[in-house]
Amino acid sequence: MTAGSGQPAPPSVASRAMRVARWSILAVGAAGAALGWALSGPAAAVSVVLGVALVAAFLATGAVPGLVADAVPVRAGAGVGLLLLTYTLRLALALAVIRVAARAELLEPRWFGMSVLVGAAAWVGGLFAGWVRADRTSTIGAP
Repeated sequence: MTAGSGQPAPPSVASRAMRVARWSILAVGAAGAALGWALSGPAAAVSVVLGVALVAAFLATGAVPGLVADAVPVRAGAGVGLLLLTYTLRLALALAVIRVAARAELLEPRWFGMSVLVGAAAWVGGLFAGWVRADRTSTIGAP
């Protein structure tokens, strides 16, 4: 709530940028899965969905160290350690998911690899576009 107005506070620039990033990776994932299904069958669609979901989960959880650091006051050295620990855990989990999916023969490597690359580009592009758009709209009319 904004002070004294009774109205909810507008979303922050970061939250608006994250919303655009989520929608952009969702759109890319849906289009890629449909294209994969049409060109190579259901295994390609599953590979695309898994690749995009893995990228989205990995990048979305990148905010965890900041949230933990905000909740628990830590010194700078401990903050770097926390950042490295959470990154290592996220990376190990992503590699474990890839390994299990590869052993179960669920993945078509080309479709999976391209979905990871395109998904990451869509996330970063959506985040950038959302940040620029949200920042521009929040500064319109500012003194």
